[in-house]
Amino acid sequence: MPVTINGISYILDTSNNTASVTSKSPVYSGTIIIPSDISSNSINYSVTSIGDYAFYSCIGLTSITIPNSVTIIYQNAFHYCSGLTSITIPNSVTIIYQNAFRYCSSLSSVTFPNSVTIIGANAFLGDINLKTVIFTNPSNVTSVSSSVFYVTLGSQGSVTYYNTPSNNDLPVALKTYTYPSNTLIVYNDNAYIDGIVYVLDTSNNTASVTSKSPVYSGSIMIPSTVTYNLNNYSITSIGAQAFQSCTGLTSVTIPGSITIIGDYAFQGDTTLLNVYWSDPSNITSVSDSAFDETLGPQGSVTYYNTPSATLQKYSYPAGTIQLLM
Repeated sequence: MPVTINGISYILDTSNNTASVTSKSPVYSGTIIIPSDISSNSINYSVTSIGDYAFYSCIGLTSITIPNSVTIIYQNAFHYCSGLTSITIPNSVTIIYQNAFRYCSSLSSVTFPNSVTIIGANAFLGDINLKTVIFTNPSNVTSVSSSVFYVTLGSQGSVTYYNTPSNNDLPVALKTYTYPSNTLIVYNDNAYIDGIVYVLDTSNNTASVTSKSPVYSGSIMIPSTVTYNLNNYSITSIGAQAFQSCTGLTSVTIPGSITIIGDYAFQGDTTLLNVYWSDPSNITSVSDSAFDETLGPQGSVTYYNTPSATLQKYSYPAGTIQLLM
């Protein structure tokens, strides 16, 4: 039978004088501070775990303090705590079970301390605002379920995982990049920087422009370099289908650092009027299909300084080249 002390309910284990936080009615809300020990009937108990479904669907819970006495966070402990904006996992917790923080949609960051060794399936699934995940000491982690971060911002390419234990079972959809000082940074294929999405290659510090959702629109000026998490990257290519079907895209400026334009890169951009190449002499490859089904086939798109031999060339003033398809 649970006991309630200062607004928090516990299940007591008299065999070893420990206590586990459990659910209650009405459910928890606001700010909750869990003590490291409690006293019931003149007996002291150490609070060592957050029990199954303890804070399940406590949508009014905004902040919680977990004491250093807690070693286990059980399954579904904070499932559907949509109002929880932050969580500090103490350096005593060793296991975080499945679904523990599932659908904590306001949670923006989480740090795993040295003590954590196991993170169960779907532990942070659906945390759509989770942007930063830090592993304090990845060498201590022995198991990370492949579904831990499904349907977070990671699936959209903008969650950052620092010090990730690369030799364990990482989420299969995530792409791993080397990060300074023998740590790892993990992205899901791409990174968002100033409204443009890139695939980063840390082996040679280059980046390729790629697609995004919602699609690009208006005037886009691609920089020649970007800085991301202390590393500088040269933008060397526009990937296949990067701007495909961007029907609101009106102009794009391509820097001299770019050498390759991939297949169907601008296909279907029916409002694209102007394409500017800062330095066409560096271009080595422009796909024949790069500008298919743009305004080009109607003769009204203008390509300045364009090097592509696949496009029909017309003279344009001041030593530039105007290309009309």
